[in-house]
Amino acid sequence: MRCPRCGDMRDRVIDSRLIQDGERIRRRRQCLDCATRYTTYETIEQIELLKDQYYQFAGWDVSTGNPTSGKLAELGLEWVSTL
Repeated sequence: MRCPRCGDMRDRVIDSRLIQDGERIRRRRQCLDCATRYTTYETIEQIELLKDQYYQFAGWDVSTGNPTSGKLAELGLEWVSTL
């Protein structure tokens, strides 16, 4: 993390705590250059989970993001899979 005071990238974590029922992590950090203490928050990126659920709903392959052969057939686009 970049120190908000001096901009140095080196820091150490002083304290970590789960907040909001474990959905976020609050970290107290201290800059190794100027000794400024500051707080950061980390959250889980939900976008990947939502993307996978959408792909399954749409009939796409979750690993590639492409429509499955069954979905192409359903749409009358079987010829696309031969390209």
